[in-house]
Amino acid sequence: MKAPSSQRPDGLRYEVPPPVILQKLAYSIPEAMEVTGLGRTFLYDQMSIGALKSRKLGGRRVILREDLVEFLNSSAPGEGLTTY
Repeated sequence: MKAPSSQRPDGLRYEVPPPVILQKLAYSIPEAMEVTGLGRTFLYDQMSIGALKSRKLGGRRVILREDLVEFLNSSAPGEGLTTY
């Protein structure tokens, strides 16, 4: 796909680059809750048993995007994400 072009005041044309979409590399616990729909207690329970990897950076706990995706993909559909 060709980038749209625009005209400069001096009459020369230039191409406008497409926007860069950045993905987060790590999520705070509230962000992980928001993107997954899972609850805080459930996420902390999964971290405590080692099912969900997390890292402590300074005083803040974060979950890497790749670890969150791996965790979500680790169970068969309908299995593993229930706590009752």
